[in-house]
Amino acid sequence: MKKTCSILFIVLLLWGSLSVRAANSRSDQVVRVGFPIQSGTSYIDEHGNYAGYLVDYLHQLTMFTHWDIEYVQVEGDLNAQLETLMDMLQRGEIDMLGTMNRNSQLEELFLYPNYSYGTRYTTLAVLKEDPDWIQEDFSDWDGILVAAYAGNQDQISQFDYYATVNDFSYQLTVYDRYDQMVEAVKDGQADALIQSDISL
Repeated sequence: MKKTCSILFIVLLLWGSLSVRAANSRSDQVVRVGFPIQSGTSYIDEHGNYAGYLVDYLHQLTMFTHWDIEYVQVEGDLNAQLETLMDMLQRGEIDMLGTMNRNSQLEELFLYPNYSYGTRYTTLAVLKEDPDWIQEDFSDWDGILVAAYAGNQDQISQFDYYATVNDFSYQLTVYDRYDQMVEAVKDGQADALIQSDISL
């Protein structure tokens, strides 16, 4: 069975053709968009409105497409929301899902464009009150205990390259769930965690 799923990022590929057609015709197509709650990216503001980068981006896009955007929310923590919404995307219950990580496993299931709609950086995050890890002072970083999420293989590879270039060793523990990784740092089982800058 052939599964064709599209995600939010595909809109960049369509931008040129959509902007030409929009001048000649109007479409009132309803586009169902998965809306996981992620601070700064997709959240509900203090007035109960959909907000964040995802909303701003789609608002600009609808000026050219005249889409009627319907946001779809699901219950659970962020991991549960993303899993549920990805299942819904595969089944065709939603049309797009924004701010998804990209890796070889997900590329087998979902259609990604050649270009992302934004830029992000891989970061090594520590607790605010932890003074031991001064930014770019690698002299004391040897043996740093690092937590990572299993779904972020690209970020793990980037961090490994960073450690090699800056000549420090580390011990990596990979967790199945994002919240486990965060708890490991809070509990002192890890000194830092690998994540995207927009997750901070």
